[in-house]
Amino acid sequence: MNPRVILTHLIARLELPGVTAVEETDAEERAAAGALHLFDALREAREALASGDGHRIAVAALVCPTLVRTGETMGARNARTAGGLTTGGKQTKDAEARWQPYVDAYRRLLDAGTSRTKARAITKRHMTRDDFTTARGSFPSDQAIGKHLK
Repeated sequence: MNPRVILTHLIARLELPGVTAVEETDAEERAAAGALHLFDALREAREALASGDGHRIAVAALVCPTLVRTGETMGARNARTAGGLTTGGKQTKDAEARWQPYVDAYRRLLDAGTSRTKARAITKRHMTRDDFTTARGSFPSDQAIGKHLK
């Protein structure tokens, strides 16, 4: 296949209106998403066609599809990871909201001069009385209670 046709199709596929450069502030995020590979492929294809050099066009026709494939693979991986991070963040927020009344009560006891051991025991009794459960539906372990009631 003609290398010029390969590059022309690649440019048509990747070209976005108004995209001429990558903002420096977004570089790290875009790198993780594979956007820099896609941008490099687009830039190289444009420059090779603009140069008119047959050798450079042939090399770009070989290199650019690899950059596109790598960028798309990185983008897909980043999308899967971002979904997991979003879910994990939501679960953490929900857990903090469930624990917050007990953490506040524990801190009030500490501020009133109660020892840590006694304040933790009182708070644990309140949790038992309220049938407090974790997201998994069980009463938290002593280790989990210690982690939250610092």
